[in-house]
Amino acid sequence: MTNDPSHISVCICTYKRPQFLSRLLAELKTQDTGGRFTYSIIVADNDHARSGESVVSEFAATSPIQLVLRGASQNIARTRNKAVENATGDHIASLTMTSIRYRAGS
Repeated sequence: MTNDPSHISVCICTYKRPQFLSRLLAELKTQDTGGRFTYSIIVADNDHARSGESVVSEFAATSPIQLVLRGASQNIARTRNKAVENATGDHIASLTMTSIRYRAGS
C-alpha cells in the first residue's frame, strides 16, 4: 500500500457558457486539498465553435492544474465520454455547467 494521495480527475462538460466556466475554474484553482488528494481538470466543450477554448487557454497559462479541451459532437453523452476517456485519476468527479450553483452576489 502506498502513502501517495489519491488523484481525482474533475471532468467538466460545457456548452456556450464561458462565463460560468471561468467562474468554476477560478473556484477550483483555489481548492485547498490539505494534501489529501491531487486533482486535474478535463474540460469537454460541447460547442462546435469552441466557446470555452479561450477561457481554458487563459486559465491554463496561470495555473498548475492540467487542462485538456476537447471538442465534441453536440451530444452530452459523447461529451461526458470524451472527458472520461481523458481522465487519469484514481477517481472521477463529473460536473456540467447546469449543475453549478453560485452564492448570491457572486
